[in-house]
Amino acid sequence: MFRFGVIADTHMNPEDDRSSSPWETNKLSNTRTRSVIADLNALQPAFVVHLGDLIHPVPELDSYADAAIRFRDTFEDLNCPLYLVPGNHDVGDKPAPWMPAGTIKEEYVNQYRKYFGKDFYKFEHDNIVFIVINCQLINSGLSVEEEQRIWLEKILKENNGKRCFLFTHYPLFICEKDEEGHYDNLDEPGRGWLLKQIQKGRVEAVFAGHVHNFFYNRTGETSHYILPSTSFVRHDYSELSRIAPAEENGRNDLPKLGFMVVDVFPENHVATTIRTYGKQIKQGDSNNLNSYTIKSPSIGKGDFASIGIDLRQDWAEVFYLPYNGALDEFVRKKVRNDYLLLALQELGLRDLRIPASDLNSTDRCSRMSDLKTLGHRFSIFRFGLPSSSELHLLKSKRDLYESLELVLADIGRKEAASLMSLRQELNTPIYISQLRTSATISRDSEKFNHFVNHGFLPNEAESINAIVDILDPKSFDGFVFRIGCSLDVPSSMILIDEISNRHQFKPLLHVRLSSDNPATIMTDEKAHLGRVIESLVETHNRAGRFSTFLDSFVDNDRGYFPRDGLIDRRFNPNVSGKIFKNLVSLLVSIGRVNKSELVRQKEFLAYFLDGETLNMTVLLPNASLLINQFFDQVKSLSSAGHGKVIDLETGALLIDSMNRTGDSTDIDKHTIEKPVVILMDN
Repeated sequence: MFRFGVIADTHMNPEDDRSSSPWETNKLSNTRTRSVIADLNALQPAFVVHLGDLIHPVPELDSYADAAIRFRDTFEDLNCPLYLVPGNHDVGDKPAPWMPAGTIKEEYVNQYRKYFGKDFYKFEHDNIVFIVINCQLINSGLSVEEEQRIWLEKILKENNGKRCFLFTHYPLFICEKDEEGHYDNLDEPGRGWLLKQIQKGRVEAVFAGHVHNFFYNRTGETSHYILPSTSFVRHDYSELSRIAPAEENGRNDLPKLGFMVVDVFPENHVATTIRTYGKQIKQGDSNNLNSYTIKSPSIGKGDFASIGIDLRQDWAEVFYLPYNGALDEFVRKKVRNDYLLLALQELGLRDLRIPASDLNSTDRCSRMSDLKTLGHRFSIFRFGLPSSSELHLLKSKRDLYESLELVLADIGRKEAASLMSLRQELNTPIYISQLRTSATISRDSEKFNHFVNHGFLPNEAESINAIVDILDPKSFDGFVFRIGCSLDVPSSMILIDEISNRHQFKPLLHVRLSSDNPATIMTDEKAHLGRVIESLVETHNRAGRFSTFLDSFVDNDRGYFPRDGLIDRRFNPNVSGKIFKNLVSLLVSIGRVNKSELVRQKEFLAYFLDGETLNMTVLLPNASLLINQFFDQVKSLSSAGHGKVIDLETGALLIDSMNRTGDSTDIDKHTIEKPVVILMDN
């Protein structure tokens, strides 16, 4: 129907490159805001909502007025309506005696209204109601608090039946709706009152800022989004990662800066976080950004990769942050690490693989339900046939998962009878996997490596033939295959294709990104990228005939089987994660692949894809490569016509217009050094 933008915590200063804050990062707020405005203009939303902390100087500072004027002047460059939400830097902190800055009072509210307009109001777009509140008023005891309370209850009652979105600066809560009051949430009794109004009004989503970090929650039918900041990261939350913080103790963690765009559909919405990576535009610079807009896959609407991810690290981990003396001194804040969720959404990873033991946790089950609402699907795995109590758990949580991987040490006639009963009771797809351990695999006499894994190998057709002869075909849905790092992905998939076609089942693949040796560190980035690209393209080419899981999501830089994943230990996309995201989106855009060719040479790896809408070449160079040199070597495969070349990591447009005949291209001496995509009209 339409798209709107949501931004938070610009913290603009009265002057560029100067700030009242003790942190150097805060001096960049203005130039980063201009870059966000340019990004928003390129995305063409119907309107933008700013969630507060418009400026950095708090109301009691003399620089407040100058910062407010700078804010208004800067946002004149925005090409759509802008709606403002007051933040604590704009009208004062929430009413609590221990808050570090001055709390809200009528003088501050009036000052805000003078420079920015109304502090609570509603507007409509396409018959949908958008409600802005001044959450700092809640629990304040000011006369205007009662005015807002009566107004909000009236608005929600009058518009009952219409879709509603609510915008606030403070989140109602961070982790749990009954959590203790702290610097980053609304206190009781106001929180309970507002939650009740949200439920009564059937509000579709609540958007909040203030925390400068991403979090997602649900209450009933309502999604609660807490947005990152465009200016700096609240670095007390750097405790979420087990690695040294980014610059300025985590305050300048560039991938965690960003904003949201919300695509509204007739029956739902999809909120996508756009990372800005701290881009800056100085006053007077051009706002034209040299980039090719590659959208994030919209999981909520079904535009997703046909490949899933193994979530070895705790995907719903809860932390207690240290009391820090700057903002909170009397409580440990309980928070959940939602940066894994942000990355899953951003990379289009819909299918998630977790152990069945996660079903024992009430909190994880609740989180699974939340993520299912966002469009994610869970595949669970376990070792051995379940006991009666374990079967009861699997049945009681059946609505949370899509399939079950069953790892067995032996697969004989005894197991066959149990499988038939299990398949009937659970009524869920069951995939059979073979246990493999260092105790059962042949080894040389000099070394012994501990390992426990599972899955049939692509060349074990005879073993599968024997098992198929024993099992009733109605007792299982397929087999789990393991493609270890020493195995080639495309050729392995060909073998697995042959086996699955022969026996008419859908295979489930585990593609390992780590070495087969638990002590070997995988350091070849090009080999890692090639494996990720091959897994994604080969699975996409088979158009749903395969279920593939990459193992695993997060970099593992310690312990056993160290490896790169798709996101780093700060839970930000690494190079392969950025490439994965953009390649997923491009594969979705070209549609079904009619023909695919893979070429490996000393200088490059290249996929040639004949898609429904475009012809696409994925090129991974091993060294600097002239584009004409590349085309000369693949004349019979490269398409003729008009095209463009895009940096697959950044989305930057490297060549905007390229004409190619059967023998040549009009681009001369252009060097390719990083993975790119070449799009050609078909």
